[in-house]
Amino acid sequence: MCADSGHGGDQQAALFGQTCFDVGRAKCTFCTGSFLLMNSGSKMVASKHGLLTTVAWKLKGDQDSHVCVRRRALCGAAVQWLRDQMQFYQVQRRG
Repeated sequence: MCADSGHGGDQQAALFGQTCFDVGRAKCTFCTGSFLLMNSGSKMVASKHGLLTTVAWKLKGDQDSHVCVRRRALCGAAVQWLRDQMQFYQVQRRG
């Protein structure tokens, strides 16, 4: 039997990977949807603006680090619409 030594969501892992270790540091990921995450430190922040607060990570011997999260579902579709319908920009293909 193996003990669970850790788990994490891809967005929390990306926040860690982007070295957003300090309170107030944030990152935004754009894909089909977009995710904005901001490190809120050891405090669970109760949002007045619809943000979700969850655990970002916990390192051995440290307190939990928390993150405020905001998700938008159609950001990728909006960027695609700007490219394809409005011809706002073009994608340069490699090769």
